[in-house]
Amino acid sequence: MTGGPVRPAVARARAAVVTVLVAVTALLAGVGGASAATLPIAPVTRVWATTSTGCATGTAVVTPAARTDASSVAVSGLDVSRCPGTARLEVWVVTSTGATRTLVGTVAGRASVPANPPVTVAPGTAVSVRVAGWVRPATLAVLAAPGDDAVVEAAQGIVITDRRWTIGDDDRQACVAVTVRATSAQPVEWRLEVMQQAAPWYGDTVAEHYVLEGDGETAQMLRDTPTRGRLQIAGRLRDWGDFRYLSTAAGDPYPTERTLTLCNRQLPLQPDVRSAYSVTVTQTRWDAPPSTWSGQVDVCYAVLVRGNGTSPFNVGWTASVDLAAALAHVRSYPGGTARVSVSLSDSQRTVTTSGSVVTMRNGTYGALKGTESLEMAACVSRW
Repeated sequence: MTGGPVRPAVARARAAVVTVLVAVTALLAGVGGASAATLPIAPVTRVWATTSTGCATGTAVVTPAARTDASSVAVSGLDVSRCPGTARLEVWVVTSTGATRTLVGTVAGRASVPANPPVTVAPGTAVSVRVAGWVRPATLAVLAAPGDDAVVEAAQGIVITDRRWTIGDDDRQACVAVTVRATSAQPVEWRLEVMQQAAPWYGDTVAEHYVLEGDGETAQMLRDTPTRGRLQIAGRLRDWGDFRYLSTAAGDPYPTERTLTLCNRQLPLQPDVRSAYSVTVTQTRWDAPPSTWSGQVDVCYAVLVRGNGTSPFNVGWTASVDLAAALAHVRSYPGGTARVSVSLSDSQRTVTTSGSVVTMRNGTYGALKGTESLEMAACVSRW
């Protein structure tokens, strides 16, 4: 197969869905208010019988509340304006084990439907929706995982089936093992593209920072392809084999899938991801007046920055403390000089001040990992 790379074959359509906070509540388009969120839609691998008759029209989009847990779902994309308010809604799910589960609600969208135990949702899970006994076409919306946009398909006829991340301990390394599979019996010249603006690359456009670990003989990095600034991965043609193609055909000399590992061990400073951590500021010291005017006065605040585990990657952080009261206390005594100090090493944090506010940010090696926490002190002292 020849010719330049084309856009990924897997559609990244976005579906408007309704967030469901109780056990399985189905909110149907056209009934009540709805808030919008964007989610990529994965194709359903099992074909269900469908019909255009019945009171509901449109294609149902079934969205689980979590990536691998359908204990609650949302249904959108249907027009039920012609349905009675008590019409029965059924969401049929074929789980990863092959078992069929049925979740039941009403088109009014206010009924709570338990699913115990929860339904496990996988990319190959099949769903079907019935309204008042009539089957509607349906697709399953699979929640995107962090890092899914870091490496994507760059050719038709292939799909990435797995991404396994390894994050280094020194804040500057990230590797991903990517499994790419053919979707066609016709041999496909596979290509992947590195999206350098996505996490955890964080905008690193230095091509030399990206390397293929252990795959140099059979795969290669294509720099500035198809245009300058684009980085792609493709198979090599070698004397002992052609590694450029994948195929699903039985007996074909090309494999159906392959796994390769991409690493960047010189990552830039991790950006602030405010949703991935919390900041707690506590006053820990407020000295009494010194016995003499030349005595020392200290006012300190403990600053705790703690990750919440929502990001699989190292993330930056920002913490600010208003020292106005501390400065006023220290300066209420004549003589001496007020000084501001912050603990943690220079490699772990940077410090800036604006008026009475001191702001700390992660340094070269101060990013948060998972639920890791960092403790520091911000003090005002007078000698």
